[in-house]
Amino acid sequence: MKITKSVISYILTFFLIGTIAIICLATSDISSVRRFRKSSDPFSINFKQQPSRKGLDDLRISGSSYLSQLAIKKALANIPFPVYIVDLRSEPHYFINGLPERWYGYKKTEVTQIPQETKNVDILYLLRRLVKTGKITHSSQDTKSEKEIVEALGYSYVNINQTRHDVNDRDFVDSFVNLVNHIPPKSWIHFHCAAGRGRTTTAMVMFDILKNRDVPLEDIVARQHLIGGQDLFNTTVWENGTYAKERLEKRKNFIILFYQYVHDPKGLGHISWTEWSKDKIINQRSCLTS
Repeated sequence: MKITKSVISYILTFFLIGTIAIICLATSDISSVRRFRKSSDPFSINFKQQPSRKGLDDLRISGSSYLSQLAIKKALANIPFPVYIVDLRSEPHYFINGLPERWYGYKKTEVTQIPQETKNVDILYLLRRLVKTGKITHSSQDTKSEKEIVEALGYSYVNINQTRHDVNDRDFVDSFVNLVNHIPPKSWIHFHCAAGRGRTTTAMVMFDILKNRDVPLEDIVARQHLIGGQDLFNTTVWENGTYAKERLEKRKNFIILFYQYVHDPKGLGHISWTEWSKDKIINQRSCLTS
């Protein structure tokens, strides 16, 4: 059967459109930062009794999941203050062409251990690698650290290691308080972990507690949840989640204890969290989760 030029033209057009559509679908999630929220955002849920917003709109903080370079630049484009990116992740992570390794299908490994085999890699990731970098495998020479991609945007980078699922209360809290005390007051602070849930919400709640000491803890926890974070007082085990009841209870108890430390006349400003908490949390690792 003779194939006319018009049929060939239709086939080629369909193929071209299909190819463009596949590429667009494959790269569609790089234009925004997942779970991005600002302290000035409106509450996402209307309750009969809304928590206080006192001091919330002036916090100048935001939070999210993992970053991509252009997406975080877009998200923070209208911020009229110096920006500090606080990376809460302790697990290995790196970037290729400004995008996180996980976007290309690489697992959390050191850059010296980037897997070179493609046999078991999903076609979506291979397509992403090819479209964005011209390669389907990469080496450490192709990578940049988060510090490098953040500073290339003109932002300041700070890392406070907060181990996924469990953290050492004392090391993390003392580092966090020290950070808050030393960042210039007229700055914008963006917190992020991997998923933008537990670790990020915990950091934003702690910051809110430090800056708004006259706001009840229940209001602080509720309002950080209502702008898009986790409800740190909800200890119901997540459906298909990885956190046991005990971990969620420990996280809640930690937040309560941190609030007490900040409000204790002999606590914050007089003694470190390490010293203050040593008789209250003994050999216990609380759940400041991912």
